[in-house]
Amino acid sequence: TIDGAKLTVGALATTMKACDAAVSAAETAYLASLGKSASFTATADGLTVFDADGRQLLTYAPAAANPLLGDWNVTGYNNGKQAVVSVLRDTTLTLAFADGGKVSGSAGCNNFMGTYQASGSSLSFGPAAATRKMCAQQGVMEQEQQFLRALETVATVSHEGDRLELRRADGALAVSLAKDP
Repeated sequence: TIDGAKLTVGALATTMKACDAAVSAAETAYLASLGKSASFTATADGLTVFDADGRQLLTYAPAAANPLLGDWNVTGYNNGKQAVVSVLRDTTLTLAFADGGKVSGSAGCNNFMGTYQASGSSLSFGPAAATRKMCAQQGVMEQEQQFLRALETVATVSHEGDRLELRRADGALAVSLAKDP
């Protein structure tokens, strides 16, 4: 419970999983510190928890921001025919990552939405649901199908500056993206 800078941690419960002695000792010490929590300070640099005498018990660093979040433009995708191709002229493919594992975007003519799971360099997408407009421009419907299939093959992500590379489990490029300015 938090009341201003006062912090009260209620009864703690854990699983009964057996761990090696060092891990068990660290867990016991951590839980004991949580149980002694009386106050805290929180800043952009982290969280510090203190006991009733003002002694520092625990220090937490802020979690790294999710580098995927935001809007991205697709610069290339694997067409399923052993080739990474550029987006068709006069079309835009986008991918927007949101908190909570939600993803949406434009597949060229139709919009889509779905889910993603990310952990470290692992990334996967759930099935996408797309609107069902008929697109007049030649090749756009095929591009949409190939792009959405490419997303389903993603296994890893690498992030460098304003670029993302989404790769399949075999290491082949599935989708390349650039940050939307």
